[in-house]
Amino acid sequence: MEDKLLERLLKGKTSSLDQMKADYEAAESRREAASEAWGDAILAEAEGGRVETATMNRLERELDRAVVEATRKRAAYGAATARAAKLATETKVNENRVLWDKALSLAEARTEAAERLAELSEAYAGAYFALVAANHALVEILPRDVDRDAGLLRDPDVEIVVRKDLFRLGIDWAFSWPWGRVSIPELMAPLKDAERCVKQWASAALAAKG
Repeated sequence: MEDKLLERLLKGKTSSLDQMKADYEAAESRREAASEAWGDAILAEAEGGRVETATMNRLERELDRAVVEATRKRAAYGAATARAAKLATETKVNENRVLWDKALSLAEARTEAAERLAELSEAYAGAYFALVAANHALVEILPRDVDRDAGLLRDPDVEIVVRKDLFRLGIDWAFSWPWGRVSIPELMAPLKDAERCVKQWASAALAAKG
C-alpha cells in the first residue's frame, strides 16, 4: 500500500516530493518565526518589561504548534525521500534483471545461430571446393582456344561469381559492388550460361567431325 502511494506520489498523481519539501521548509520558517517571537517576549520580560500572561501563553502555544508541525513535516519529507530512494533502487535492480535476462537469451540465440552457421559453412566450403575442382578438371580437357571468359574457366572469375552472390544476399564484406544488389544475377545464372557455352562448343566440334 505504501509503495503504491509513493509511486503515485512520484508520478505526480498526489503531492510531489518538491511540494512536500516546500511544505516542510515553510513549516520550519513558521517555527523559526514563532521561536523568535517567543524569545523576544522572554527577553523583554527579563529586561524588566511587562508582557501580558495571555500574550506569553499564546506565544508558547504558537511555538509548540510550530515545532510539532515542523517536526511532522520534516519526518514526512524524510520518510518520502527515503522511500523514493528505495523505490528507485528497486526499479533499477528490476531493470538490470530484465536487461541481463535479455542479454542471456540473446547470447544463447547467438550461439545457436553460430552453430547453424558452422554447419552450413562446412557444407558451403565443401560445395565451393567441389565447384573449383570441377572447373579445374573442365579446363584440363577443353581445347586451349575456347573463349575462357564465356565459359567461366578462370578460378578468379568463379570466385567473383560466388562472392557477388554472397553480396547479393546481404553479406557486404564478401564483395565491393557500387551498383546495388539488384544488378547482380543469382549464382546459377552465370554458371548455366557457361554450361551452355560448353554444350555449344561440344555440338560444334561433334558436328564438324561428323
